[in-house]
Formats: sequence, structure tokens, C-alpha cells
Amino acid sequence: MGDADLVAVCGLYCGACSIYRATRDENEQKLKDFARGLTARTGKYFSVDDVRCDGCLGKGQLDLWCRNCQIRLCKKLQSTRVWCSDCNEFPCNRLTNFRDDGMKHHIEITENLEHVQRIGIEAWAKHEEKRWTCPRCKTILSWYDPSCPSCETPRSKLLFSL
Repeated sequence: MGDADLVAVCGLYCGACSIYRATRDENEQKLKDFARGLTARTGKYFSVDDVRCDGCLGKGQLDLWCRNCQIRLCKKLQSTRVWCSDCNEFPCNRLTNFRDDGMKHHIEITENLEHVQRIGIEAWAKHEEKRWTCPRCKTILSWYDPSCPSCETPRSKLLFSL
């Protein structure tokens, strides 16, 4: 329980990302749906390989956004630091702009990184895994699941509101 590789450098928990989950579960239909939806919204063609993702620090394939993420590619993180909270400029403008971009799952990133600093990465990863796990059937929820996709239990009050 609690894979630290699922904690993105910015403080997102990749374990609750629906694209990561579809990749991990080898759910080709969901990946095709993501690619089609992005193509429809942007007018630019996206393939399944563009959306397949093993998580920010998963040492595998990254989706198009994570691959080009300016936070992940920050030169200050490339030296010895892994997470933004380890930087003496935390929180920088790049991070706060990302936090404030209107995406609900981005809102918690600075708070998440502060929590990581207090309890450590392994403990925080375990905390997040538990937080995103359905209490009834133990399925991991994704950021925007209104309820558990397996048993339809409403999402926990410990998660950000939709």
C-alpha cells in the first residue's frame, strides 16, 4: 500500500488519475474514449498512446500533458530535488498558476506538498491511497468520479467536492 511513485512532483496523487488507472488496468476502451474526447474537444488528433500514462514518477510512459509538464521538467527539480516542496522557491509561480487554473484536482497541490513535508512521502502516499479507496468495496476512485464505479457508494467527504 502507498506507492510513492504515484505522488507527482507537483503534489498530485497520480493514483486517482483516470488516465493512469485506465493505463494500469489495461482498459483500452477507456483509453480510446479519452483520446476521442480530447480529439473532439481540441480539434487535434490524439491516439491511445498520447494518453497512456504510468504516472509522473512511474518510470514508464507519460501522457501528452505529463510528458510536457513544465513543473515536472523544472531545472531546479532535475538536480537533487524530487518534489516541488523540496525547493527553496516553494511555492513558485509555476506551481501556484497550476493550482489556480480551475481544475478541481489541482486545488490541493500546495496543501498536499506541505503534508508530504510533515509526514514523509511514503506515509502521504498511503494516506492518499486510503483517501481515494471506496470504503465499501475497496475500488480506487478517480478525481472526478461522483461515486464508486464498482458499487456506486458516494465519494468520501475527505475528497474535494465536485
